[in-house]
Amino acid sequence: MKKRTTILDVANYLGVNKSTVSRALNNPDRVSSDIYDKVIEACRVLNYIPNLAAKTLALSSSKSLVLIIPSFTNSVFSEIISAAKQTCESNGYSLLIGDSSYNKMGEEKVVANFLSRNVDGFIFTETEHSLATINMIKTSGLPAVEIMDVVKKPTFNANFGVNQYDAASELTKYLIKKGRKKLLFAQLG
Repeated sequence: MKKRTTILDVANYLGVNKSTVSRALNNPDRVSSDIYDKVIEACRVLNYIPNLAAKTLALSSSKSLVLIIPSFTNSVFSEIISAAKQTCESNGYSLLIGDSSYNKMGEEKVVANFLSRNVDGFIFTETEHSLATINMIKTSGLPAVEIMDVVKKPTFNANFGVNQYDAASELTKYLIKKGRKKLLFAQLG
């Protein structure tokens, strides 16, 4: 089995120092365009793929955000995943997705797992969390937001969404005003 190409292999191929290759890949503005072009070409020829774990350690940032959804099988979340992915990518971030299985303990496990991977922030689609999850997020100092439902007092940095109670109330008032007398409330889940 062939070993994975390393940054040292790229440096040896070019006859330069490992730090030159690292600088070209991580801070291209700090090397000449000629060196940058040679490093990129050598990476292509050698099939070098940077080790994100090493980069994360060096930069103390993984350039990744976590979206925690309660279920992969609920199609409601497909548009949210798509929009979050597009927004992350256009800002130089990766989107990681965790499934809490509609369970606070599941959410705790997802949060702990991703905190160990040095992520840069969290997006929660739920607004109710266990004390352990709240403490992990607050202790980490990472930004976290809740989306989907609006709550009066956000648990974390911000909360965006729709107040379901107010929306249902306004809809009911509208239907009554329009003369509707037989209203049916159906709840899924």
